[in-house]
Amino acid sequence: MDSQLLYLIPIVDGYCKEKKIDTIYFERKNIKKIQENEIINSILKNYNVIYCPRDSYFLLRSFRKPLRVAIFIIKKMALKRADLLGNQDWHSSQIEHGIWDLSVNYSPDGCLNPTFFNKFRSIIKSLTAIDKAGWLLESGTQAAFLGHTVYDMRSLLAVLRERISVFSHSAYHIYRLPKLYDLSATRFEINFLENALGEIDDNAVKQYWDNRLNGYSAYEDVNAARDKPPLSLINVNENIIMLHIFRDSPFNYIEPSRIFADYIDWINHTLGIIAKAKSNWVIKFHPSAGRWGENQKVWVDSILRRSNISLPNNVSIDTETSNFEMLKNAKKIITYAGTSHLEASAFGIKPIVIDGTTLDDYCPFSVHKPKNIKEYEDLINEPYSEFFKQKLDVVNFSKQLIYIREIYSNLRSEVGGLTVYRGDIQDVFDRDFELTAGKVKNHLAFLNRLGGEFAKGLMHTVRKIEV
Repeated sequence: MDSQLLYLIPIVDGYCKEKKIDTIYFERKNIKKIQENEIINSILKNYNVIYCPRDSYFLLRSFRKPLRVAIFIIKKMALKRADLLGNQDWHSSQIEHGIWDLSVNYSPDGCLNPTFFNKFRSIIKSLTAIDKAGWLLESGTQAAFLGHTVYDMRSLLAVLRERISVFSHSAYHIYRLPKLYDLSATRFEINFLENALGEIDDNAVKQYWDNRLNGYSAYEDVNAARDKPPLSLINVNENIIMLHIFRDSPFNYIEPSRIFADYIDWINHTLGIIAKAKSNWVIKFHPSAGRWGENQKVWVDSILRRSNISLPNNVSIDTETSNFEMLKNAKKIITYAGTSHLEASAFGIKPIVIDGTTLDDYCPFSVHKPKNIKEYEDLINEPYSEFFKQKLDVVNFSKQLIYIREIYSNLRSEVGGLTVYRGDIQDVFDRDFELTAGKVKNHLAFLNRLGGEFAKGLMHTVRKIEV
């Protein structure tokens, strides 16, 4: 988004000054609105600004080796969902995740398997990204700041990270990506986390958690809870499945040991298991699915049809209750890897998760992460006991992690406008741009210093940089 460039360019400026870099490449040319900003214009005039050619240029370039391209297309057209779990080669695994990811994103709601056409489109985008990465390396690029690390950008990342420094920005976080494994906006390098834990104030953590419970936080989905009805008006359920947005990507962090390939695979198996369970379950739709442009009921109905079953009598759907209201009474929580795993833990629940999670990264045995489908089925059917209760020290650690994710390492207060989703109207995007421009003006020196710290080895954004 344009508003992200408003705060990213001053950070890049600080990085380039420290590294004595005099050329900046932009992926697209249509940044007139950005260049008209007085601050951004004053920064860019100090650099040799080059715009990457159109994607069609890179696609044609890739066909300089037609046999290699033909083999690539044929192999990737045969890609199946299950293949995502079996590829042990890090480079090709990233590319295949990106191809599958984008083909699902291209698909309409409820399309469980990408069409031939959408898969082909995704492969072409991947080819384009791979050649673009080669072109950037040939041009002497020393570092890359990416808007995200999923879809076709995952192919770009797979090539670039092997040779140069790569950073990504997401949800008001900017972080460095290692060569051989992933980090994300909310999954931190261990030394960074240890420093953060040493700097945060316990009283501030407690105050933020209390505010969050009342719907006042740096996380938009939590704030939306203020407008939700109280749980007393909703059916109470102790067993909850927290949905993710199906066409959004689960692969900003690729977890090799997960047991399901993607969100669709996960819910397909889960519905089959809970349909036979003796306990009652509720499926909680993602609070931002509508703004994202997704109808989650269409997805659930499509998965049920493929399994030739109706919604079981022991399963209900909730679209209204806030996550917090549900967690107050919950005993079992299942999430793929969402923020709700930390929220559940903070409420004293040891969550069931599929992917790697922030909590599990730093506190082993703090989540139930099944190693196979049989173990997952057993977790669902296991009667509630102390087995699903979280230890007190982990409860407190979960609140600290939430604070670090949403306050300590999050730049929203310095640069953030509005939380914007792809389904929002243009007025929301325009207002976000205006608010961000005002904040960047007031925090320009800080952003510049932050870029300099990244040049010196900083792994992740922090809201205060000592000078």
